Amino acid sequence: MDALGWDPSKKLIYIPNGADGTVTVAHQDSADAYTVVATVPTLAGAKTITVDPKTHNVYLFQPERGPAPPPPADAPPPPPGRGRGRGPLGPIIASWFIVISQ
Repeated sequence: MDALGWDPSKKLIYIPNGADGTVTVAHQDSADAYTVVATVPTLAGAKTITVDPKTHNVYLFQPERGPAPPPPADAPPPPPGRGRGRGPLGPIIASWFIVISQ
């Protein structure tokens, strides 16, 4: 998990699942008990999240990237076993702003 949103007055936690393109919404029933109340579709990769405590709107942002540029012809190959890494990223070609309202 990279981030989560919290609405204290409604006791709702918003958990973005970037790879799945969803946000899981859970209600805090008590200090140690939570109930999943919804799974909201968003966009794959969307995980930057915030909650407006006045309007209770939830906001997510996701850039859309074009293809990564090829490495230079004389570039050495990347070292093996460097963890998860996502490699070079392409340029941002569009941006998506998602609002979940109640």
